[in-house]
This record gives sequence, C-alpha cells and structure tokens, in this order.
Amino acid sequence: MQRSGVLTADDVRWLMAEAQRLIDDFEPRNIANLRDRAIIGIMGYAQASADAVIAMQVRDYYALGDRRWVRLWEDGIERHEIVDRRLEPHIDAYLAAAAIADEPRSPLFRSTLRGTQRLSMRRITRRHVLSVIKDITERPVTLRRHEVVESKPKKIDRRSEIIKNKLSADLLEERFCELIESITTNSVIGIRDRAIIGLMLYASLSPEFISEMLVSHYKIRKDQSLIQLDDEHASIAASPALATLMREYLGAARLRRKGRVPLFSIDRNRPMTVADIQKMIRQRLRRARLHASAKSSG
Repeated sequence: MQRSGVLTADDVRWLMAEAQRLIDDFEPRNIANLRDRAIIGIMGYAQASADAVIAMQVRDYYALGDRRWVRLWEDGIERHEIVDRRLEPHIDAYLAAAAIADEPRSPLFRSTLRGTQRLSMRRITRRHVLSVIKDITERPVTLRRHEVVESKPKKIDRRSEIIKNKLSADLLEERFCELIESITTNSVIGIRDRAIIGLMLYASLSPEFISEMLVSHYKIRKDQSLIQLDDEHASIAASPALATLMREYLGAARLRRKGRVPLFSIDRNRPMTVADIQKMIRQRLRRARLHASAKSSG
C-alpha cells in the first residue's frame, strides 16, 4: 500500500515559494498585519496547524546559534523546527512591534484591543486565524509571464491545491468533526463510518488507502496506537481523537486480529471498496445537511 498525496522535493520547494507569496501579500501597515503575516508564515514553512501556532508562547520562538527555531505542540507531541531565513525577518518584525520579548511565558500571538492597534494579553482566536486563512487562499494567484509559458497548467493547479489544502486544513477539520458528531453510535455501521472519517481527518488517509487496510495494519500499543503505512512497516501514531474512534469501532466490530482480515467491511463476506467509502461519505454529508437544515428551521 502507498499513502496518497506524498509531496515530492519539487512540490516542497514550490510550497516554500508559495508560502512566501502568501506572507508577502500582507502589507505591514499595523501590528495586526505583522502578527497575521508571522502566523501564516509559520503555518506555511513549518506545516503547523492553526491550533499549534495559537498555542505558542513567546519562548517558543528562540535562537540556537545563528538560527531561529520554533517549538510546536501537535496532539501532545513536541517538535522543533528551524525557521527559514526568509521567515525570520517577519517574526522579528512582529516581536519588535509587540515589545513582548521579555514575557517568555505569555502568548506569542495576541488579539488587539477593540478600536485600537494595541495588543491585549489574550491569545488570538481560532476564528480569526481561520478567517485570515480563508481570505488569502481565496485570492487569485497572479503568475508572471514566463511562468505561464514555461509551466504546465495542470501542475500549477495541483500544487495550488496542495498549499491551499495545507493552509485551510483547519477549516476542513471543523466540517469533518461536525460530520463525525452527527453520526449516531447505536449501530456498528455508524461506529465504523465514524472511524473511517476519523482516519481521513486525523491521519490524512485516502479512501483508496483505507479500503486496503487490514486489521493487522492498526497496531495497539501500551502507550499509543500505530497505523502501518506500507509493507516496510513505516507507521504513524494515531492522535488521541482517532485512537478513541478506532477503539470504539474495534470493540463493537469484534474483528479477528489474525490473518488477512479487512479492517472495514460491508458485511462479513465483502470488504468495503473505494466506491463504498465514497458513497458512504456522500450519504453522511447529505444526512448531516438535512439534519442541520431541519434543526435551523425548527
């Protein structure tokens, strides 16, 4: 099995250039612009979620030798990323304007006081960050003439979707979380569908990958659960939210853990195909919209 959506080295280089274009779109007219530019820069260059950036403290941006680093927390796991030299001036400009370098345990990115351009002591809200992401990812991309002539349009479009998806992942997450919550747990089918959507949301797995998963590909350890990605035993850790969904499903389905047992099936005789998973997603989305519509009209 191969995980879909793997970025090539060429893609990564383009992502860096696109992240630079996005932060260049911010005119540093005030401290809020400086702050938002730094936030988007960290998300783009470090591939960090909105929640991880919002949670940063001043001390999480630090110097080591002649380079700057950021400390991020994702699903309870700490990671350190070196800051690209093109991004350093943007974060430094925000810190200089904010004058908060001597407050190491305070929030790094803060909201502004209403009607002013002065920072408060409160963290920037998730809603604000998502609105900034939505705004910049919906702006049209203007290509220089030589890029239009020499580049392949299909590849430009695909890469534009990659950067757009990375920066707007939190918007997608909100919708999928709502979808999971809308599915009842009074049947094995509902619990199964919640687990499938959880794999797509929290582990970024495609329907193609999920349809090929066996029970043996989901490994439960004492301190964490692992998802095996290929026959070389490369694995990723399941987030706490995903581990909960999978634990509920495996407990309800009572699948055999020996042999080549499909992880997800329509019934005991037929594994779920890609078409089955896609159909399930469409049906669940339709039901969730109908439920939301009935709720709002009532």
